[in-house]
Amino acid sequence: MGKSGGSLIQQVLIVFLGNLSACAPYIGLFLMVITLGWVRAVLRLNTQFLALTSKDKSSNIEMK
Repeated sequence: MGKSGGSLIQQVLIVFLGNLSACAPYIGLFLMVITLGWVRAVLRLNTQFLALTSKDKSSNIEMK
């Protein structure tokens, strides 16, 4: 879905703006938004992962 979605966005921009060089700033903006969303998701997953693994470690310590 990523390659198809990116291709669709690029083709729509080319149709509306006329050529690839006119689309470049908008494609860069899409890339920036997607990258920032990805980083945010990774940070949230890291927080959840650390919370779950710290619970596992404390339960393992209590059992021993």
